Amino acid sequence: MQCGNCQFENMPGVQTCGRCGASLQLALLAIDVHPPRASRAAKQWRRWLPGTRYWRRFRAAVAGALAGVRGITGWPSDLLTPGVCLRMIVPGWAQRHAGRTVRARWMFGCYLGLLLSGLLFLGTGLGWLLLGLALSLHAASIMDIAGARVLDFQRRLIYSGAAMLVLVAVVYYPAGQLLSLVATPQRFNLAAPPFEAGDVVLVNPSAYRRSDPQPGDVVHYRLSPQDARVAGPGRYPGIYRLQGDRVDRILAQAGDKVTCGQGKLFVNGRPSPWLPINSRQLPDRLEITVPENCYLIFPSTDLLPPAVWQIASIVPRGRISGRVYWRNQPLWRFGSIR
Repeated sequence: MQCGNCQFENMPGVQTCGRCGASLQLALLAIDVHPPRASRAAKQWRRWLPGTRYWRRFRAAVAGALAGVRGITGWPSDLLTPGVCLRMIVPGWAQRHAGRTVRARWMFGCYLGLLLSGLLFLGTGLGWLLLGLALSLHAASIMDIAGARVLDFQRRLIYSGAAMLVLVAVVYYPAGQLLSLVATPQRFNLAAPPFEAGDVVLVNPSAYRRSDPQPGDVVHYRLSPQDARVAGPGRYPGIYRLQGDRVDRILAQAGDKVTCGQGKLFVNGRPSPWLPINSRQLPDRLEITVPENCYLIFPSTDLLPPAVWQIASIVPRGRISGRVYWRNQPLWRFGSIR
């Protein structure tokens, strides 16, 4: 075996050169002068979707930020690496990466149970409590990794609060904003048949951003603040203050002529396929032509005299805030609203 340094011919199997002492191990390695290259399709995908380049930049930015945090807090460099920090987004993932499989399963299972239970009871005090416990468990899973070597109780308390603030700002507040676009809870404080006090319904505020409400939709709307005068038994008329949030069904749209009497509802001379949510609440005599850019919604869940319905039933388009599609609470009446 010839030495690459002095060209001395050595015996086979020798580790070092007998003349100059240079290592002969590199000579035993087979070096491929034609390394594997990316295929033409892979190169084209990289041009169209340059995700690897941006991912490297993101990891470099995270590594720079972590270096600054380690300089301030004194955390060891082997605890706060980009890979560990990115896995902290899911409770238990960083523990599994560190080899703590049992702890990772317990943390993820408890977190998932608290999160799903909180979403199930969304809009109630119990639901907010369960979601808060899920957030606390998430912060505890971060401190289990990042604060493993922080022994001072005061520093651990400060770091736990900082971890919770970061989670709220980066994860939970954006997630809550996205959830509120499709599921905003509305709670009934008073009984409004067929709803009972304590019922929670889910409203989709983004349902009518690209389309208009249609007859038959159960919607959440707000009555325009106004006073309705009703003749009373005495000398002075009664005055009803119409305002606040309501939930009921759209019965007609702009331009429709609606007549109601003897428990029957007609739209443009034909029997209406839709009735209010509380179908037993219908005025005896009522004739309305729905104005432009308005909808007809009977306030059937309110105890209003029939004389007020002429005013309260006309709802402008801008007063409809979303579509009601689900009853979240109580659990024994859990289901869709039709």
